[in-house]
Amino acid sequence: MESVHKEYLEEAEQRISGAKSSMLAMAAPLESSGSTSQAKPKPQAAPEPKKNDARSSNQKYGLLNALLSLGAIRPAIAILTQFPWMVDAFPEIADLIIRILLVSISPLYQTLPPSKDRNTSFTQPRTRYGASSPPQRKSVLTLWAPPPPATVNTDFVFFFPDWSDRVPICTTLVDLENVFEPLLRFIHLHISRDTLLLTKFLRAGRHHLDIVNKKSPEVDLETPVAQFWYKVLRLYLLPALPLISGNAICTVEIWTIIRAFEITARWRLYGEWKNATYASHPDLRVRFVQADRESKGILRRLSLNTIDSLSGPVGKLAHSNPCVFFTNAVNQIMAYDNLADVVIQSLRYVTNMGFDVLVFVILDAFANPNKARVKDDGVNSSDWLQSTLFELSSLNCS
Repeated sequence: MESVHKEYLEEAEQRISGAKSSMLAMAAPLESSGSTSQAKPKPQAAPEPKKNDARSSNQKYGLLNALLSLGAIRPAIAILTQFPWMVDAFPEIADLIIRILLVSISPLYQTLPPSKDRNTSFTQPRTRYGASSPPQRKSVLTLWAPPPPATVNTDFVFFFPDWSDRVPICTTLVDLENVFEPLLRFIHLHISRDTLLLTKFLRAGRHHLDIVNKKSPEVDLETPVAQFWYKVLRLYLLPALPLISGNAICTVEIWTIIRAFEITARWRLYGEWKNATYASHPDLRVRFVQADRESKGILRRLSLNTIDSLSGPVGKLAHSNPCVFFTNAVNQIMAYDNLADVVIQSLRYVTNMGFDVLVFVILDAFANPNKARVKDDGVNSSDWLQSTLFELSSLNCS
C-alpha cells in the first residue's frame, strides 16, 4: 500500500509540473523559410512495457470496492480509516460513497419545502417527433456500481437490489451532523464529483440556517448549528468549489450558506481559502497552478476590444476560483493603472460571492505593509493605491 500511495503522490507532482510548463516551450521549433531540406524523421522508440494496473493488483482496493457496492459500510469504514488516501488515489471509491450519501439524504430532501414543483419525468424517455409512444426500456443486470447511465432502450440495474437496506437514513436536519457529515468526512473535497449531492446538501443547509436565522439578519457563530455549517464550509464546500469547473449554480448555492454569516467570519473563510486551502491537497495544488496560468492568460489578452469575448471565461474562472483570479487581477491593476476600468467591465457574469471575494482581495492588498502608500515626494499617493481605490469605487457604483 505504501508503494501505491507513493505512486499517487508522484503522479500528482507530475501533473503539477505539467501544468506549470509553458505551451510555447512545448511547441515545435519554427522552420526556416530559406531552407528547403526536410528534417529526417526520428526512429520510433520501442514501446515500454505497461505496468500492472494498480486497481487489478490491489486486493484492498478490490475488497473496499466490493464492500461499498454491497452497502457494507462498517467494514469499509474500517479500511478507509486505516488508508484514508485511497479515496484520492482511486476516485471510484468516492463515487461509491456519494452513491450511499444520496440514498441517505434523499428522505430528508423530500421533506424540504421546494421552491417550485419538482419534475420527476426527466429520467423517462420521451419521443421528439411523431405520435408514437416512447419505447419501453429493458432492464439489464450489471455488476458496476454505480450503474452506468441508462440508454434509450436499456436501463441498467445493480444485481444486488438490497444494498441500500443498511444505509443510515437522514430524517431530520440534526441527522446531517450525526449521520451525513461523518460519511462525508471520508470523501472530503471529492463531493465535487456529484453536483446533485452537493446541491441537495446545500439546500438542506440553507433551510437549516433559515430556521435559526428567523429573528436576526445574521446567524450567531456561537450557536451549534452555525458552528457546524461554518466547519462544513471550511472543510468541504470551499475546497470542493475549485474542482467544479465554471458551475454558477453551485457557486450561488454555496453563497446562500456563506451570506448567513457576518462579514468578518466570511473574510476568515476567504483568507484560509486563499492562503492555506490550495496547499492542503494534491488535487487542489494542481488546480491552483491551472487556474493561475489561465487567469494570467486571460488578463494578458484583456482589453477594451476583447471584453465581450473574454467576459465568459472571466465569469467561469471567477465562479470556481475567485481568490486566484482576483488576486492576479488586483496585482495587474496595481501595476497598470489603465486596466481597472477594463477589468470592471469584464465582470458582467460574476456572482455576488465573486464580488464579495473581490472586496476581500482589495482590502487584503491595502493591508500589505510592504507597499508604499505615497510616492518618493511624500505627498502624492502611490499609483497602485490610486488604481485600487478607483477599482473599489467602481464596484460601489456598480
